[in-house]
Amino acid sequence: TFSCRLLQRPEEFQVWWDETEGIIRNRSWGDFEEADARRQMAKLLEIAQSRPGKVLVLNDLTEAGKASSGARRVYAELLKSDKIAKHAFVGMRTLTKVVVSFLVRASGAKNASFFASEKEALNWLKEDPFFWTK
Repeated sequence: TFSCRLLQRPEEFQVWWDETEGIIRNRSWGDFEEADARRQMAKLLEIAQSRPGKVLVLNDLTEAGKASSGARRVYAELLKSDKIAKHAFVGMRTLTKVVVSFLVRASGAKNASFFASEKEALNWLKEDPFFWTK
């Protein structure tokens, strides 16, 4: 006999609290549809809500693919969250950086920046702690 079972699509992201650095780490790979982005945003906000005050987010997009228009809308919403003090982005290809830059500008976010290395991103995230602990 032949049996077939539906396999659940694995997540294309990891979101976790980095206790050592005191930040949320958000790592993405592959292409994203709106439903993927909503699951990712929900996980990130769940962690953010579990922490006192505002949080810092390091987004590693080294292996990220394309994001659908629906996914881009979800990410623009996330950039507006009052719970997140700063968003640092690392590891972006040129096209990804263009898209994310557009989302940052379109959302009106003033708390996001792009970096060539994780070390630079961490330094920026942690500067001026008075700003993000309020």
